[in-house]
Amino acid sequence: MDKTYYDLLELFSENGCPICSYKKTFEEQSLDGLFYEFVTDPEIRQKLRDQGGFCQDHLRRVFDTRPSILGMSIVYEDLLNTYLKNENHPTLKNCPLCNLWKDKIHHLENILQKHWKDFKNVWGKYTFVCIIHQNELQLTPSISSELREQTLKSLKNIDENLKSFIQKFDYQANKDTISIEESNSWQEVLEFFASQRLRKSHRIHSRK
Repeated sequence: MDKTYYDLLELFSENGCPICSYKKTFEEQSLDGLFYEFVTDPEIRQKLRDQGGFCQDHLRRVFDTRPSILGMSIVYEDLLNTYLKNENHPTLKNCPLCNLWKDKIHHLENILQKHWKDFKNVWGKYTFVCIIHQNELQLTPSISSELREQTLKSLKNIDENLKSFIQKFDYQANKDTISIEESNSWQEVLEFFASQRLRKSHRIHSRK
């Protein structure tokens, strides 16, 4: 069985959007390999020049992750030098990390289609698929419908926790009675609407 299947299976049993969680960790792990190639392979670095570097979202990921300070410096000194020499400054054409994710999400779709019952069976009480990934995933109508139903159930559970958190957070209430689920609820809601994993990433075992 593909290791990606097991990574997803674990994430579908945990809180939040499993696709967001997988994507964040996949991107962080991919950056290590990308910057190694950019520094050591002149042809690949030329391709990065032609592409115009990373998109804004993934440049923020580069900054936050900092896979290699030296590698980042070498690559972006090269891009800056190209920019200074070129009067007709190139615009971003293809972000290398966006391209990797496009390939990866097709692989995730295939796994979800083949093993949907497995993922549905382990679906956690606070598991959901965010707004963007509900629209981005190309699944059969029946699976898409079930996925949305499961997400709505989880969002109602999160809403109950959020209401309780707000009530207990009142200055007259005892904050010691706030549960972990309640304290996580506001973060989960933000992640649903942001369509990003904002909390700590999960480790995944492969890039297949």
